[in-house]
Amino acid sequence: MRHRNKLDLSFLSHCFHPEKLLAALFLIPFLMFFFRPMMGVRMQFDPPKEAGQIQVYRTDSSVSFNYRSVFDVGKTTTTLQADGLHEDLTVFRLRFTGIRELNLKQIQFRFFGVPVKTMKAEEIASSIFDATSIRTELKGKSPQEIRLYIPSDNADLYFKPYNYLSFPFWAGYLLVLYGISLLLVQGLFALLEKIGVKNRLEEILFFSYPAAVVMFGELANGSVSAMDTPYFFLNYGGLLGLSLILRALTTRSLSLTLVNLFFGVAYLANHFVSLFRGRPILPWDIRAMNTAADVAAQYNYTLTPRILCLCLVILGAATLPYLLKLSVIRDFLEESGKKRKTGVHRGGVLSGSRFSAEAFYTKTEEGTEAKKPLKKRLAARALFFLSGAALLALLHLSPLYGNLQTDSWDVYIVMDYQRQGFPATFLKFYESYQVHAPKGYSQAEVERIYKEYAALARKENAKTAEEFGRKKHPAKILMIMNESLSEISYENKDIEQDTMPFLRSLHKNTVRGNLYVSVRGGGTCNTEFESLTGNSMAFLPANTYPYEGYLNRDTFSLASYFKNKGYEIASLHLSEKKNWNRQTVYPYLSLEPFFSIRDYPRVPTLRGYATDAFDLETLQKVEEKMSGRKKFLFNVTMQNHGGYAPTNDLTPTFSMKKYEKEAGGDLNPLEVYDTVVRLSDDAIKKLINTYQKDPEPVMIIIYGDHQPALGDAADKLLFGEEQAGEGGKEKLAKYK
Repeated sequence: MRHRNKLDLSFLSHCFHPEKLLAALFLIPFLMFFFRPMMGVRMQFDPPKEAGQIQVYRTDSSVSFNYRSVFDVGKTTTTLQADGLHEDLTVFRLRFTGIRELNLKQIQFRFFGVPVKTMKAEEIASSIFDATSIRTELKGKSPQEIRLYIPSDNADLYFKPYNYLSFPFWAGYLLVLYGISLLLVQGLFALLEKIGVKNRLEEILFFSYPAAVVMFGELANGSVSAMDTPYFFLNYGGLLGLSLILRALTTRSLSLTLVNLFFGVAYLANHFVSLFRGRPILPWDIRAMNTAADVAAQYNYTLTPRILCLCLVILGAATLPYLLKLSVIRDFLEESGKKRKTGVHRGGVLSGSRFSAEAFYTKTEEGTEAKKPLKKRLAARALFFLSGAALLALLHLSPLYGNLQTDSWDVYIVMDYQRQGFPATFLKFYESYQVHAPKGYSQAEVERIYKEYAALARKENAKTAEEFGRKKHPAKILMIMNESLSEISYENKDIEQDTMPFLRSLHKNTVRGNLYVSVRGGGTCNTEFESLTGNSMAFLPANTYPYEGYLNRDTFSLASYFKNKGYEIASLHLSEKKNWNRQTVYPYLSLEPFFSIRDYPRVPTLRGYATDAFDLETLQKVEEKMSGRKKFLFNVTMQNHGGYAPTNDLTPTFSMKKYEKEAGGDLNPLEVYDTVVRLSDDAIKKLINTYQKDPEPVMIIIYGDHQPALGDAADKLLFGEEQAGEGGKEKLAKYK
């Protein structure tokens, strides 16, 4: 019996060896890749009288606020189980469609199936802080349920902020992962011992530390619930590949420190840049590092638990590889029931040979240091280099990396970074924005063409200068880019919808034509760029946005041209200045001062966007306050922005119901679009009629940035059968 107890203790000592306990800690970030922290919610209710839908919002993040799961609820449905709620969710939100009454009994939040918060009827009632138009009433003696009276579709129910995943649940989650990790370490150590790896702990640290940087870096920059496991490994593989290449050129410890310290600090910087600017670091921000450093001291920095964890990871990258070389730590870790001889002196000093020439020495069975043969050293370094290069090449050529999104709208940039990971998305943005010289391009060829046309230009300019002096020139120029404004013409001749009666009526003193743009349904800034600068998107990579990646210095524009001609300049956009990076690029285009929605405390809106009526009235007031004799104003409106789902504050004045069968789908978006365009026409009419009374000559330029995205059913009705979906020979009509 005593002998058995001794064996049992020996077995436990072997399993819980200090090296294994520490190695298991290093593997936790790997396990977090597979067991991402996410919540679920389970709702219980009586069967509703009407079938409908309940939308469960998975996050309250400002950038991914509309991440939601939609559940069909029938007349016999009594439970709803929604998984995938983000681990940082604090404000729970529901939306109801089709259902008019619902007796809600219980809402239970779960973390890997374990209840973390259960709310009965009374607590549900006390937890609601915004029910929009929903009326609530407690039912029963206890009471046992809360009845929701829902008067209309798309009614929202908001719950008070609550920290669903408190520290005990996080601690329990990490302890479970640590237990799993400890089991894995037993097999991993046996495998490493079998293949002859001596410094097992250091090797595990080397291969696992990039995972810690990626996991805690992403946690610091948002919810890791938003990122799928393959993206974790894409970013981890990139860091590991760089570490292997650097290890071939330096040492294991130095490569671990350099790569992980660099990316850890980059993650930390990205967090604060996102916090203060509202979007993450992009490749072209590197050019502004000096400016960023100058203003960095003006901000207040707060250490949250997630940031503190990332800081510890950064500290570990700088110290752990070297702490493990301290003889006092080394001796402690090597104690497993018997003393091992070592080739270092006790006393807490660094083991010199292992620290300074780690790649050239290995530990023999007797514990002495022996120099490896030159061929083996070179072979090992070549293997590390080729392995790292092959890993990076495979990742770069993989469909996962090739399909990474690089949307340039601020909100989408944040979402792409959170969903795909900071390192991989940053690199993809850099590659996407590379401009390649066209075939036959050279500096000499440019100079030849310039000289050829310069002489012709001088002759032509002499003629136009003489004509210019004889003509009357506008004292006021109002250039209005109206959101999604388009003269839609129907392929079906029996459809009569006049959305622009006033604009169509203009003939006298009017020049009109078709404007073909580079985008459809979005990408406003590209039409803005082309119309202001005269530069074509044809020479830039597809799906790029000059406002985001190319404009970083003073650039010729209509505004700069008129400024040089003595015009006073102003610009107006009744939305956020940061949209499409306008706050940065407008000064480069001479569009200053720049007035935005922040300059006007009470802006009338329609569907959440500033109305054209208010926008054009504001534009007129800006012009009236300008002191210059000659004025150039540039205005970007917002009223007609997509999407075009029906809303309570807009009653469509056009009906397309009778055409839905022919179109093969819902035409509500088309009704909404036609209605808001008609309102734009009315606002433009008022503006032009006002300036017709102006004693000074006025030029008003009005154009749309792109056609709206209304769906396949609307496309089929507008452009004909062959235009719906991907096909169609007349696609150019969609860009008119």
